[in-house]
Amino acid sequence: MAVLLRGIEQRQDRVLYNRNGSVAVLKIDGKKVTKVGEVEVRRLPEGAVFSPAGRWLYVGNFIDGDLSVLRVMATSTVTNTGT
Repeated sequence: MAVLLRGIEQRQDRVLYNRNGSVAVLKIDGKKVTKVGEVEVRRLPEGAVFSPAGRWLYVGNFIDGDLSVLRVMATSTVTNTGT
């Protein structure tokens, strides 16, 4: 998993501007790393932590002052619960 800022600090009239950040889901197989998905979260995601069982991913969004709760599936996919 990697947190992506996606141009949040750009002015809104810039081509690279994105209001929200995202989380890239990575699969590691030995020495091979593959991006298997990307999930949008809120503004300026700064940190992320998995639940002890690894079924949930919590992402802290600094500017919005909240957490994005993502569900981790056994198929290596992640979905945003909207919570």
